[in-house]
Amino acid sequence: MSTALMSSCVLLMAALLAPWFNLRRKLNFYFAVSMAYVAMWLLALHLALCADQGIGWWRVLGLLGAFATGFFLVIFRVIADPLAGWLQWVRYGAAYIVAGLVLAIVALGTDFVQMERSGWVDGGGWFAFYWWVKIGLLLALFGQVIWGLRGVHGVVRLEVQIFLLGGIGAMFLGNLLLAAQLWWGGGEWVAIVPLLMMLLVLITGWTLISHRLMDGRQLVGSALGRMLLLAVVMIVVWATKEMASVVLGESSAFLVAVGVGLWFAAEFWPWLGLWIQQHAYPDKIGRAAQNIAKQELHPEAMEDAYINLLQRWANCPSAVVLMRSHQRLVGAGIDIPVETPEMQLLQKLGWVTPERLERESERPEFPALRKLMHDHNLAVLVSSSPALAMVLGLAVSRSLKPYTFPQIRELRHLAGIMESALSRAHYLMKTQHSDRLATVGLLGASIAHEIRNPLVTIKTFVQLLPKHYHEAVFRDKFFNLIGDEVSRIDRMTEQLLDLAAPRIITPRVIEINLLLSECLALIRAKADDKGVILQTNFTAQPNLILADANAVKQVVLNLGFNAIQAMEQVKSERWLKFTTRNDADMIELTIEDNGPGLAPEVWGRLFQPFHSTKSSGFGLGLAICKDILSGMNATIRADQPKEGCGATFRIQLPCPPPSS
Repeated sequence: MSTALMSSCVLLMAALLAPWFNLRRKLNFYFAVSMAYVAMWLLALHLALCADQGIGWWRVLGLLGAFATGFFLVIFRVIADPLAGWLQWVRYGAAYIVAGLVLAIVALGTDFVQMERSGWVDGGGWFAFYWWVKIGLLLALFGQVIWGLRGVHGVVRLEVQIFLLGGIGAMFLGNLLLAAQLWWGGGEWVAIVPLLMMLLVLITGWTLISHRLMDGRQLVGSALGRMLLLAVVMIVVWATKEMASVVLGESSAFLVAVGVGLWFAAEFWPWLGLWIQQHAYPDKIGRAAQNIAKQELHPEAMEDAYINLLQRWANCPSAVVLMRSHQRLVGAGIDIPVETPEMQLLQKLGWVTPERLERESERPEFPALRKLMHDHNLAVLVSSSPALAMVLGLAVSRSLKPYTFPQIRELRHLAGIMESALSRAHYLMKTQHSDRLATVGLLGASIAHEIRNPLVTIKTFVQLLPKHYHEAVFRDKFFNLIGDEVSRIDRMTEQLLDLAAPRIITPRVIEINLLLSECLALIRAKADDKGVILQTNFTAQPNLILADANAVKQVVLNLGFNAIQAMEQVKSERWLKFTTRNDADMIELTIEDNGPGLAPEVWGRLFQPFHSTKSSGFGLGLAICKDILSGMNATIRADQPKEGCGATFRIQLPCPPPSS
């Protein structure tokens, strides 16, 4: 069986199957007719090469090729303007039809091809005219279609581009084959041309008919990849057959070569596809999404960052993220039960676009999906996982281009990253909030004790007030004490609420040395008043950290004022030192003083609530500092107490990822 006959049979079967993908879609029928047309041309080629009276089939071959450009131009108009009638389409391609009639007359003439004495068929004098006119018609068709695409947008433009690429590519290969066979004497390599034509037409047909939409660049990449695979496999089969024929018979060697070729294709194609994916479509958005996930943002801030990333990547005005909560998908003003038929279908399909809904056979759930996407101006919906934990939606691109399958594949990969990051962020927020509430509950007895002391004092003075009201000294003492004790309760309540309240941390890339300089400006007045010398040793270079500037400032000010207060009893020189240094992927901030230091019995419980180092404190300040830093992936610890040394606190702050 020749490659032309094999290719013709394959295309005929594909033409019979194409309409059944979606019987409502006219384009499927049009392309089925196109594939049948190419199959007939290849069948005529087979008969011209193999039949006893091949010269007659060469004329049939020329007759079929004469109307190719006009035929494909009419199909182009059918795709671009499906509402037009057949008369308009024929009128549009009238010049090509006339040219086709002229070429048909030439092809049927006796001088189109000639039989030499050796039995070889050679191109006659009119064949050159035929061939060059066909090339001119191809160029004219290409220019006319490109010109006609000026006012066409969206999926229609994409389909026309793909059809143009496949149709003109197939016709060019056909002309190349004719010239090679009738002018240059043919050759073994000519047998590959029908296979290339078949491959090009099938790829074009699959792209136009299936739900996996691709643009021209992606189609060329796919075609080149498959052509490369075909070429490499043919080389492997040839080399294997040559080596196997040394020890085996011709038939056995052929079977072994085919088996090795099939095995090699199965092993080589996944690697080749991965290589093309990595080099033709680098995963820039995936790396950007992973960098956002590493920042440990609050869920709302992380979601906003991902939406901005999606809008930049897709060049679209809006994007939505629907998270699953209590069997509903919620977000961006959309609230859909997960159990609805359309969401169950989305869970099964993984993704939908208007083009997919148009190309696939109609299902009962399609109208609801179309309405959902139309109401919210969405051009694609993607499920992050089979569990439908999250759904991404993107608006129509500003370029009006539809989303292609490689883009959707990349978007599904991104959805998986986003689901993992957002789920983790929500879980951490709930866990931290639960920990705070649990801490508040466990500290109930300590709170009662701390509040009871000032209340007992107030109660005692209130009971004595009737007897001593006329004593001016008692009244002054009573009013002062009431104010002090109520202020004490108020301060403790504020700190307790600060400990229990969920805190929104928004990490940004900041310069720690500059931030510390701002903190020192706020501390300096208090330090000068208490006679404390502020010292600095900022050696961290680079000094960028990924943290919330206000949160870090709150921690530094808390530790700084605590140190100044702790040194009030020091009679000698007082100093407070701030140091920064690089430590792997962190920056260590050290705050040390020459005060009385930490008591050994306090050191182990230093960051637990209600364990204070000051007689007037509540023991919540350091607990709050630790809680703030843990929300930024930072840590705080105190050096073990040493006799004669002050307190030293060390804070480890994360540096931004290298890509930031």
